[in-house]
Amino acid sequence: VFFCPFSPPAQEAEEYDEGEGEDEFYPEDEFDDESRPKLEPLPENILLHEVLDNKEVMPYFTDFCERTHCGENLQFFLDASAFMNANYSEEQRREAAQAIYDKFLTIESDYELCVDEDMRVHVENLLNKPVVGPKIFEDIYECVGLLLANDSLPKFLASSYFKKE
Repeated sequence: VFFCPFSPPAQEAEEYDEGEGEDEFYPEDEFDDESRPKLEPLPENILLHEVLDNKEVMPYFTDFCERTHCGENLQFFLDASAFMNANYSEEQRREAAQAIYDKFLTIESDYELCVDEDMRVHVENLLNKPVVGPKIFEDIYECVGLLLANDSLPKFLASSYFKKE
């Protein structure tokens, strides 16, 4: 079991969740784009998978993640999900796993994820085994999913991508 750097420790969770008001790092004005049609508001309790499965909303969420410098998290989440659900031959699985590792876990790659070094080394060690399993990225996938669900999604729902009621 690895430490997930994206989930706050239990004692800090209240403080972490109290982030009301404007987020200085992602100013609301940055997303105001008159040429982009606004979405109807979504339920506050919408789940990440519901956004990812929504063909109307997903391009907006992708754009939001890119603009807020977390596009690599979303792209990894989508790529790892496809990898885990694909019906690959052993050779195809190894090649796909190496491609994901190179794109997201290699130090200084253009899409490098901010993950615990132990997680990175663990995946690297699994890549060096004779057989690469479909769940090689599972721990990182779960951490990135938590980050998207608990940080990116709430900020997206509160953004100017939506019509104000």
